[in-house]
Amino acid sequence: MQTTWLMPVPVWVIDTKVLISPALTAGGTCDKILPAAMDGKIRLVWNSPMLAEYRAVQARLKFKFSPSTVASLLAIFDPGEQVDFTALSLCQILTIWHS
Repeated sequence: MQTTWLMPVPVWVIDTKVLISPALTAGGTCDKILPAAMDGKIRLVWNSPMLAEYRAVQARLKFKFSPSTVASLLAIFDPGEQVDFTALSLCQILTIWHS
């Protein structure tokens, strides 16, 4: 009988620049993060202030993102992955950051 080991899906917290970079410059390293999240290869965790920042930055006129582009970028944040970072210990936060 063969044993199959499943590796846990890495948990990531991404910076606003990482989120908007693929929409501004195609082909960069950040271009690989969003597809990996959509394919379930990584999990993106977030909290309400982070999502508000993502939304506010994307709404800046200098980026000229359409409402549909903003909506599609924010759609990758699963409500089930929302984390209350204030309720976590430092060890738990480091585990999330380094997963």
